[in-house]
Amino acid sequence: MANVTLACNVHPCTLLKTGSDTDLDPFFNKKDEWSFWSVFNFNDSSSSDAQGIYLKKSVSVDNNNPGSALSDESRVLLVYGAQNPKVRTTGDENSAILLAYDAVDASDSKLHINIRKYDNLNKMKANDSSEHTTLSLTNSAASESKPNFQDVKWQESIANSEITVLYEFENASGAIKLAQGKHGTDGSWSTTETNQDTVYTTDGFNS
Repeated sequence: MANVTLACNVHPCTLLKTGSDTDLDPFFNKKDEWSFWSVFNFNDSSSSDAQGIYLKKSVSVDNNNPGSALSDESRVLLVYGAQNPKVRTTGDENSAILLAYDAVDASDSKLHINIRKYDNLNKMKANDSSEHTTLSLTNSAASESKPNFQDVKWQESIANSEITVLYEFENASGAIKLAQGKHGTDGSWSTTETNQDTVYTTDGFNS
């Protein structure tokens, strides 16, 4: 976990294991029932289940023993064929939830960063998103992936909000770099390469 720990120092994140899944960004934790919601990648080609990003709720088998194993209570496919999900909540379960991820875009067959909005947790559980944007590639990138929310100035919609993310991109030479991107309130998407990619690549946790 050393590389993951260092990666999280650069990109704030939380990783938990429940069963065979790596749960990303647990949210809406409830200590009274020892439960949380999370999103995760599912890419088992041998399974009959669809590959992509799933939402699930994990609960403790024994509420009186918080150290006991967690079990999955429910799962739902959110985005088929996508990966590397990150969640940003804007309030409680009745408020909007943002999901960032990367997926191949049909327009150019390249990986793009996407941001999707669910009006509340119930809408997310029903896989009913109300807003979705696919961000254009910048910096002559061959692909952009692994987004992580850095800051969100929420104004009720993606279109009207300022959303800053850190992400990984492959440049024209095939080198993996890190960049910061900002979605503006005017719908613009501006990016700058960061100086953190040297640490990122030499430590090896981009592999």
